Amino acid sequence: MKLAQEQLDFISSYLCKKELVQIDIKMEILDHMANSIEKRIETYGDTFSDAFNAEALIWERELSNSTNPIIGFLYSGPKMLIDKCARKLKFFYLYTSVVALFFTIFFGFILKDLNSNIVFEFLRYLYGCVFTITLSVIVIIHFAIKKTQIKSSFSFLYKTQAVGFAFFYLIYNPLFLDILGLFKNGNFTYISFLIYNAMLFFSPIYFFIYKEHLRVLEKFSHLKIADL
Repeated sequence: MKLAQEQLDFISSYLCKKELVQIDIKMEILDHMANSIEKRIETYGDTFSDAFNAEALIWERELSNSTNPIIGFLYSGPKMLIDKCARKLKFFYLYTSVVALFFTIFFGFILKDLNSNIVFEFLRYLYGCVFTITLSVIVIIHFAIKKTQIKSSFSFLYKTQAVGFAFFYLIYNPLFLDILGLFKNGNFTYISFLIYNAMLFFSPIYFFIYKEHLRVLEKFSHLKIADL
């Protein structure tokens, strides 16, 4: 049997109470719960209420409030949402670390023995411009996501990362404050160079997250905002 719309709305309201409002995960779990409840009613003759309570018990752990140090303890949500975002971040951080480390080691040997103020001044403007552009993109994407009026796991992931990293792109921007002193002749250190490169290679991630958010919206474009 198929559940009535009122019953589906009841499950949807339950997920919202559990703070699972991200459309991609919410619709996936709603579909799983609805199918399982339908099978319980057909197989065991349970009432909707009994079948729902049994199914809610199964999902209790995955829907319980959780945090993760990778995302940051300031942000919490259903465990399955936090775990999904944490897995994404682990991949992003691993990619950034490997590429930044390779770039730092490869070009570090060249820059360490280089005594050209012109080269370091060029790098200061290069990193500074990229960081300024990245900061601007972060702000633009923030309002673009907000304008969609729909939440996804990717919009949640973006929110957890954008504010903190926007601060770093501002504070560590060598055009404003060369805190690490990397671009002053004779002050080169691998650690400083690695930090700048990590920030540099992490910058495309924001566009990727936004693109995935739009992909989610396209997938569920047939639904009205009121149904989400």
